[in-house]
Amino acid sequence: MRNEQKHGLDEDEIEAYNKLVELLGHMWGFITVQAEMQLKMQKERKKSEKVVFDSEERAFWRQRRPGQANCLEQHVQKLEKRLRKCTAQNHRQEIERMKQALKTKPWLKALKASDTLVSWCESLQEYDAFLSTPQPSNPWVSDDTTLWVLNADSVEVPTERRVKRWGLSVHELVKDPIGRQVLETFLESEFSSENIRFWMAIQDLQNSPNCQVDAKAQRIHDEFLASGAPCQINIDSRTLEGTLRALKEGSMVVRRYAFSQAEEQIFTLMKKDSYPRFIRSAIYKGVLSAAQQQGSKRLGWRNAIFFTPMGNQKKTPMTAKHKMSRDDNSSQNILPKQLSSDSLPLKAQPPPPPPVVKK
Repeated sequence: MRNEQKHGLDEDEIEAYNKLVELLGHMWGFITVQAEMQLKMQKERKKSEKVVFDSEERAFWRQRRPGQANCLEQHVQKLEKRLRKCTAQNHRQEIERMKQALKTKPWLKALKASDTLVSWCESLQEYDAFLSTPQPSNPWVSDDTTLWVLNADSVEVPTERRVKRWGLSVHELVKDPIGRQVLETFLESEFSSENIRFWMAIQDLQNSPNCQVDAKAQRIHDEFLASGAPCQINIDSRTLEGTLRALKEGSMVVRRYAFSQAEEQIFTLMKKDSYPRFIRSAIYKGVLSAAQQQGSKRLGWRNAIFFTPMGNQKKTPMTAKHKMSRDDNSSQNILPKQLSSDSLPLKAQPPPPPPVVKK
């Protein structure tokens, strides 16, 4: 080299040079002779030309260096080499991280999460039309829409598979329009139907246009949160204060989601308290029985509920305080039509035939 102290190679350049020696070892003699000739020509140049040539060469290789995001930044290999040098502080941090891992045992959480995921997929496999053969056939394959007709939102009797799916989780229950209505009927028997009605009203509010947010939020407040409201829900004082503050001081977006904390509390209450009792109730069993007898006995799910023997349960008369104002227009306007328990049309039963008089 002309001047190793001034024109020496950097660390990354030395590594690249060694790799080239290994790759081009069979013709390294020719490369050396060619480099010596170029060096001889370089020595014959003037000093000013040498300075210009060196600057051009460095600029050329700085701009075309592979893997460099910015020609003005330091090469990433140098940064990596600096980071590889571990200090005592790095070792202390690694020890603390391992101690924390031993306490929390993240591998057990990952194992439990994977088991839960596999179990949930196996539970839903029966309801996937591509993983299991549905009855009737899959409409996406056979172009037969009977399956869609049987699982429509306005059917008189839901299918057995549909009713059994309600037993998987409360989320599967409330996302089904008929399931919401059956749950509301069950909660009415326990004088707590305001919970599901409040949850449905919040779903309607969050999906309403901006021009209706203020009016619907005020109706929800007057019916479920105000002091002495006809369907007052049971939430803690902190959540109530935060909700009222958001309704008064918040913007349009804040008012739309002002009831989120209250909705979460009510949904958790239904999930942990009402839903397990609903699955064990005679109402759910009556709907399931009607779905199983769908082919031989045309009974609507409402008839299956109200004509199912309830055992030795004591019937408590419903007072005006407990009775839900189902015919009240102010409360009915809060719920969307597809979420209301009165939205499903019932087919009129044919009148009984006249008695035949024998002569």
